[in-house]
Amino acid sequence: TFIIFLSVFAYIKNKSKIFFITGLLGLLAVFISGSRGPLLSLILGPIIAGGITLLQIKDDNKKYKKIYLLSLVFITILLGTFIGLRQNEYIKNLPAIGRVLRIDKDELLNSPRAMAIGVGIQGWKAKPFFGWGPNNYFAVFNAFYPDNILHRGGWGETWFDNAHNYPINILATQGTLGFLAYIVGIIIIIFFLIKRKKKNKITDLDLFLLLSFYFVYIFTNVTVFDNPSSLMYFGFFLALINFDKKDEIVQKKDNDLNIVLIIFVSLIVYIFILLTNINVYKGNNLMIESMVGMKYGNTSIGYKKYIEAKKTGSPHINDFTRDIARISQGTYAKNSQLYFSSKDNKDIIDNIIIDLEKEFIKSPYDVRYSLLINSLLKSAIKDPSKSLDILSKRIQVLEQGLIISPGR
Repeated sequence: TFIIFLSVFAYIKNKSKIFFITGLLGLLAVFISGSRGPLLSLILGPIIAGGITLLQIKDDNKKYKKIYLLSLVFITILLGTFIGLRQNEYIKNLPAIGRVLRIDKDELLNSPRAMAIGVGIQGWKAKPFFGWGPNNYFAVFNAFYPDNILHRGGWGETWFDNAHNYPINILATQGTLGFLAYIVGIIIIIFFLIKRKKKNKITDLDLFLLLSFYFVYIFTNVTVFDNPSSLMYFGFFLALINFDKKDEIVQKKDNDLNIVLIIFVSLIVYIFILLTNINVYKGNNLMIESMVGMKYGNTSIGYKKYIEAKKTGSPHINDFTRDIARISQGTYAKNSQLYFSSKDNKDIIDNIIIDLEKEFIKSPYDVRYSLLINSLLKSAIKDPSKSLDILSKRIQVLEQGLIISPGR
């Protein structure tokens, strides 16, 4: 949707055909992806943006009002036609449109994502003022885990670290205070754009396009959640609404360029790229090798690559530990003698359990560590001489998990 908006905005400014093509490609991507949220947002966003823009247009300017009303009539007729023909096989199989027309109310309300939204509301009711803390929805999901999620949604979606609804996610993690700040932020940006229009810093069409993108962004987040890509687009949008072609750009000639400043800025950029891209890339590649090795019984190679991945400086060490634990559990469960076949194989599982316990201390509200430790103790360590100790430890770790996630 951002590519569509930016292409339309750029095409109106300079009429370059390349922007017309990129806009069509962006629209095509929305349809091919089959995503219902962005498609509905592309319809609803411009309608609301158009209504707000019309309120700011002078009475003697009837051009945009006619366009707006004709567009509403056209959209209404088009939607009515699709709804009337929704049983037609051709219409049902249209990309994105078909998925919208096939929406079943009961199926939608009973879907795992709807349950995740319900969990978010429960979390907000439990801590209504300040919430559970930013990015802590996983703790909410654990605490109010719906025990019938597997019956409703199967194994496709069983774990949520976001509510798949940004406003509900904010309510759960940042409480009423954070939600009010979110609403105020939306209102401030809308009035900021209206103020710029009144000062003639942007045109009527600029106001419509900017508001359209903003509402599309807001409505899309009702069905998903923010991620680095969407936040980058939103940051670009904030920069764009502050841009004024009438502003004077003062150029200062300075032959004595500060080499220290250049080095400092370059170092910061390099560190940022290293931490967010290069180290992550190295760590992920090593973990792929690790999981492949572990899955096919090359336990020593798999564990070695896991240790190397942890040393890359990637911020996803906790993910690495959970991944190697899951793969190891399956590999050792298939071969009951693997744990006893060598000291190395025994040490691998023992060390992975230690790593899980360390991560569990760092994330005491994440029940996955409790479940993984129990699985490894149950499937991997089949030592009759330690059966009572293992059983006792399994009971202890599962009791810890039940405190975090009683619904299980």
